[in-house]
Amino acid sequence: MKTSIDWPGLDYTIHQQVGCQRNCSYCWVRNRVWPRVRHLYGGNNFNVVTELPEQLNRLKKIKKPSTFFIGPYTDIEYCSRKYMNYTLGILAQYPQHIFMFLTKEPLSYQGFEWPDNTRQGITITGAEDLERQRYKILYSMDLPRTFFSIEPLLGSIRIQIPFKVDPVIVGAQTGKGAVPPHKDWIKSVTDHCIPERIYWKKNIRKFL
Repeated sequence: MKTSIDWPGLDYTIHQQVGCQRNCSYCWVRNRVWPRVRHLYGGNNFNVVTELPEQLNRLKKIKKPSTFFIGPYTDIEYCSRKYMNYTLGILAQYPQHIFMFLTKEPLSYQGFEWPDNTRQGITITGAEDLERQRYKILYSMDLPRTFFSIEPLLGSIRIQIPFKVDPVIVGAQTGKGAVPPHKDWIKSVTDHCIPERIYWKKNIRKFL
C-alpha cells in the first residue's frame, strides 16, 4: 500500500509478516497503529508473529519501478528461514523494484542469498551500549547493500559509520511522552557519518 513513512524515495509498504516480540517502549506500530489495523492482518495480538504470503500478491499490480519497505509491522528476526527464502524468491521476480528490509538484529540477514534489488537495514537508536553499537556497525560491512535507521534517536553514536552504509536515516521519537533528541546526540551522528549519506526525517529537522 502507499505509505507516508518518511524514508528517501519510499513508495509502498508490503506486510508479508506482522507481529514482533521485542516490546520496545517506543514502538509506534504497537502503541499507535496496531489497535487500528489489526483486523486487516488476522486480528492477533501484536506479539503474535503471523505470516501473510498473500500480501506479496500486491506486487503484481504495480508495474512502475518503485521502492518498498518489506515488513514494517515486524522484525525479520522472527521470520523463519523457509518463509524468508520464499519471500526473497518472490521479490527476485520483480527486478524493476527496490525492496528495503529492517531489523534490530543483524544476524537475521545471515545465510540468505539477497537479490540485487534488496537493501538490508539495521536499526540503531544510540541508546545501545558501546559493544552493541560496535557489533551492529561492524556487521554492516558484511552485508551487500546496507542502510541504517537511527530512529528514534535516543543517545549518541560513538563509532564511525562505514562509507558503504547509504542512506543513514535519522528520526526523532514521536507520540505521547516522546524524548526530544539532545543536541549532542545529533552532533554525534554528524561526527560519525559522511554528511551526504544522512537523511534527516521531517520529525527531527526542527531540532537541527
